[in-house]
Amino acid sequence: MSTKTINRRNFLGTSFKGLAIAGISVAGAGQLLSSCSSSKKVITSAGGMGFDQQPLPYAYDALEDVIDAKTMEIHYSKHAAGYSKNLKEAAAAENVASGTTVENLLAQISKYSTKMRNNAGGHFNHELFWKAMRPKKSGNNPVGPLMSAIEKNFTSFENFKLQFANAASGQFGSGWAWLY
Repeated sequence: MSTKTINRRNFLGTSFKGLAIAGISVAGAGQLLSSCSSSKKVITSAGGMGFDQQPLPYAYDALEDVIDAKTMEIHYSKHAAGYSKNLKEAAAAENVASGTTVENLLAQISKYSTKMRNNAGGHFNHELFWKAMRPKKSGNNPVGPLMSAIEKNFTSFENFKLQFANAASGQFGSGWAWLY
């Protein structure tokens, strides 16, 4: 696996390539990865992601084996909701055109404030995170093209989980990891 330097302009393109290859995007490590969905549809609509927080696609206690219900409730209803609220405030203050998607905003984020950058990024990551997670099922390993891509790039699912956990735990702050 090679290391690349990613600038803001290439962030979205690189991120979506990673999502297309891996089909997942989650924060965390190890055990958290086992609750990951292999769905490739993570964007809220064909037109892109808006600034509103979308409903959580499962109950707060649905991921109890890796995230307790109270933590999930606080994280969704306070922390992630704050990103959406603050993003909308920054967009209004900086005269962002109505209907602009988060993807389009992030593609030109260098022309906006730190508040806009931090909250757009936080909102984007959390909206992907909620959709990439699902309650654990038996036989939770990926299959088909997703497993083939993992084996091609990481030799095995276990090696992928190890590299993912190492990448996430080695990050400053919240530990977001995007492997591609």
